[in-house]
Amino acid sequence: APGSFFEKPNVLEQTLNQKKGIVTYTLGGIRAKQGKGAIAKIKIKGLQKGRSALSLEGSQVAAVQKSSNVLKETAAGYVIVE
Repeated sequence: APGSFFEKPNVLEQTLNQKKGIVTYTLGGIRAKQGKGAIAKIKIKGLQKGRSALSLEGSQVAAVQKSSNVLKETAAGYVIVE
């Protein structure tokens, strides 16, 4: 789901590949914004007990008048289902 960073963003793509464990989520909007905040919220449901890696590899952020990814940082982690 969209986070609180943008005002009323449009969800342009939302796909889930359960076999590969890949989520594609694309937001877009008209108004540019600068600052910090949550762009999206991801809710995960574990299928069985254990620990699974969580990666945001391949994440990209676009900006007006920029031709490259402006994403500063992502943090990998893991999910534990007990």
